[in-house]
Amino acid sequence: MGHNITAVIGTADVISRVIDVAGCPSPTELRFGLQIAPLGHQQIDQLTQLQPGERFAEFRALSAGLQNALQGAAGESLLAYIETNYLGVQALRLRRF
Repeated sequence: MGHNITAVIGTADVISRVIDVAGCPSPTELRFGLQIAPLGHQQIDQLTQLQPGERFAEFRALSAGLQNALQGAAGESLLAYIETNYLGVQALRLRRF
């Protein structure tokens, strides 16, 4: 049985901006002043305004439209987009904005 995670990690102010646009569930506090917020299909659709554009081959959900929306939310701050996919083989993909 497999599972996957799609989320963003950043400081509270950056995650708050993503949540405002995407309607994510409440973030979870992490160490070092960081938070993680999950991104489901509905949140990704909100962020891309249903215009995802080209997808990045190494990711399941990351598209040019999603990258642009996350970069816009991050501004000058750092934001990490993560995907995991566990189906017999472990994998973690990370993209920093």
